[in-house]
Amino acid sequence: MVETIRDRLGRSATYNIVKGGYSNEQYREITCVINRLEDSKMKEIIHEIDKFAFVAVYDVAEVKGGNFKKHDIH
Repeated sequence: MVETIRDRLGRSATYNIVKGGYSNEQYREITCVINRLEDSKMKEIIHEIDKFAFVAVYDVAEVKGGNFKKHDIH
């Protein structure tokens, strides 16, 4: 999914291995910062790859540091 986000949105993403509190199963938790215009495209990508994915959307007031920039997808 991270590769598809990069290819289709031009955004990088980070994933961590996490353990479900109820199931004790390991999962990949993907974090990606996008703008509002990319929201529907991101949800479309997620649904295409995993129709049962758990998705949480947060409003972020500010992003600083790191390598936060949009890569050209054309």
